[in-house]
Amino acid sequence: ANYKQNINSIYAATRLHLNEDLKLLLGANYVQAESKGESYSSPMSYSESKVSPYVGLTYNFTPEYTGYMSYTSIFRPQTGIDKDTNQALKPIEGKSYEMGVKSSWLDDRLTGTLSVFKTEQNNYPLRNSDGNPLNRKVPTSDLESQGVEVGLSGQITDNVNLSFGYAQFSIKDTKNGGEARTYNPNQTLNLLTTYTPPVLPKLKVGAGLQWQDGIKLYDSNVNGTIKQDAYALVNLMASYEVNDHITLQANGNNIFDKKYLNSFPDGQAFYGAPANYTVAVKFKY
Repeated sequence: ANYKQNINSIYAATRLHLNEDLKLLLGANYVQAESKGESYSSPMSYSESKVSPYVGLTYNFTPEYTGYMSYTSIFRPQTGIDKDTNQALKPIEGKSYEMGVKSSWLDDRLTGTLSVFKTEQNNYPLRNSDGNPLNRKVPTSDLESQGVEVGLSGQITDNVNLSFGYAQFSIKDTKNGGEARTYNPNQTLNLLTTYTPPVLPKLKVGAGLQWQDGIKLYDSNVNGTIKQDAYALVNLMASYEVNDHITLQANGNNIFDKKYLNSFPDGQAFYGAPANYTVAVKFKY
């Protein structure tokens, strides 16, 4: 490969206070991309530019609840070669929509979020069915993704802290039909809680859970589908503040030694970390 790519961008934004509770955010991003040369005997010369607008709106329903919605235009230059045209990949173009609500309770000690989103992207590069990560010639398609995210974090009592997140996500290939990027989970859940005993205020113990649903990938090299079923990992921690300068901490990750595969977009899969434990001494001056 012998080519040079230059990408320049300029971003501007302004926030307008329409009234005490309603705010409007306007912005735009100008991107100019140029490329010259060739890669794997395919021409990589092109020149593309576009202005991508952004619009956001927030409204304070009450002191505790704020709603928002946003629209973003997508323009993202790429590297690589289009398998069908044998030319440089065109920029990804599309639109993204999001709306949700943010809230806070207990004097802002606990916060929550709920959002739904939808993204449309054209000229999106897909994975080669042969699973060869060195194959620079890739097919493209038009994808539509949508999902929901829920989050909760903060101090629920004087002694208990909580962090919770759940996401549901799906991607459809609107050009060829069916699902896309099935090597990414459609659902993920993360939970972490810590507890400080009132009788031992310098001690903190915690437990965490990471879960995702199953993933899969068709690979022509194995003439079939690679699968990883849903799995959960459990983590534990404990820390003790000896004094203002020294803290002892112990962590246990994947304590049940769950055997699982990480994501495998290129037909290569690696096992995730087995059960592991660490002990650390932290110094602060």
